[in-house]
Amino acid sequence: MSKNADFSMADVEQILNVVDQLNDVEVEFQAGDVKLTIRKSSSGELPRSLGESQKPKHSPAVASASALAPASLPDSKKETSAHGSLPPGAVEVKAPMLGRYFAAASPDSAPFVSVGQTINVGETVALIEVMKLFNTVTAEQSGTIVDIRVENGQMVEHDQTLFVIQPD
Repeated sequence: MSKNADFSMADVEQILNVVDQLNDVEVEFQAGDVKLTIRKSSSGELPRSLGESQKPKHSPAVASASALAPASLPDSKKETSAHGSLPPGAVEVKAPMLGRYFAAASPDSAPFVSVGQTINVGETVALIEVMKLFNTVTAEQSGTIVDIRVENGQMVEHDQTLFVIQPD
């Protein structure tokens, strides 16, 4: 790793490349104020040491960082005034992991969702890329997309709001 106390993106990439070669692993690293936990399971089940509330909903392999250099990640609490509060009954679709958000399967493809579009449970609504691995984000609620809160290619944090859905 780098000589300073914090993880660099190169350090994280190097760690993820090593973990990618392994099966059924849970590793934790800490440097200064930064803590990196990586869990990967070939069976889709995480190690028994994890509580039910910690299991990811969309991917058996999860990498999360509790902190990174301020320039590395957006401030998920920074909502613009255009986003304001949720309409009554609306639900948020949140990022299941830290990574880069993609609105479409390829640069030439149409976005998975757009404002005003009706979606169904299980429908692909986005991709999140972590270390060249694309993780599918699916809708857990049927309804109409009323707001898209991220830009294509933007880095997102775990639990950052991606979309707002008005249920049917």
